[in-house]
Amino acid sequence: MLTFPTISRSPHLDGFTEKVANDNTYKASFESGHVITRARYTRLPKAWGFQFTYITTADKLMLEQFQEGVALGGDSFYWEHFKTSNIHEVRLAKPMDFTLEAREPDLWRVKIEIEEV
Repeated sequence: MLTFPTISRSPHLDGFTEKVANDNTYKASFESGHVITRARYTRLPKAWGFQFTYITTADKLMLEQFQEGVALGGDSFYWEHFKTSNIHEVRLAKPMDFTLEAREPDLWRVKIEIEEV
């Protein structure tokens, strides 16, 4: 199984997000107006969002090749959490979002969203 690539820059911690990937609540409404809820699943997978700023074109190409290698969200990979160093099996939740840096037109910003498998 693949692991998330190591590039020349560390992730930008501003904007780093961690949340539950999906709402786990099952709701049923009745004619009387009552609503019954329960957990749909026994597990609550997490999702993370982060970005790298001022990455080189070579790093961008490496991330694009990785994205193709995991078939966007089709295959899972191992990712090391930046703060806890825990290893998670994840998949891409969305295609990576590449943007040219306004002040450095030769460098890129990439936003990445992943979710636990």
